[in-house]
Amino acid sequence: MTIQLDPYQLLSLLCTIAVILFGIFKMILANIDSRFLKMETERKEENKELSKELLRNERELLALKIDLPNEYQRREDSIRNQTIIEAKIDGLANKLGELHLIDRRRERNIND
Repeated sequence: MTIQLDPYQLLSLLCTIAVILFGIFKMILANIDSRFLKMETERKEENKELSKELLRNERELLALKIDLPNEYQRREDSIRNQTIIEAKIDGLANKLGELHLIDRRRERNIND
């Protein structure tokens, strides 16, 4: 079985197939384009939300930096304060020791 086509029929058939393929290709591209546009809008919305969150986090960080000196004590400051307190306690201990010696001497003088 052979199919015989005139040249104009063959050309017409090829043009029809080409138009059908072009239409399918165009539909696929339109579908892909709409998906990309949807993804683009979603990405822009997500970027806006992330920008807002970033600004909020930056503000919180700045607030923490402002409160940091008021709320926390540096290690060096703590060591210096501890050293001062220990020096004062040592001074009191020396004075108490001297007072204790003076008290013993008075007791000896009273007993003698």
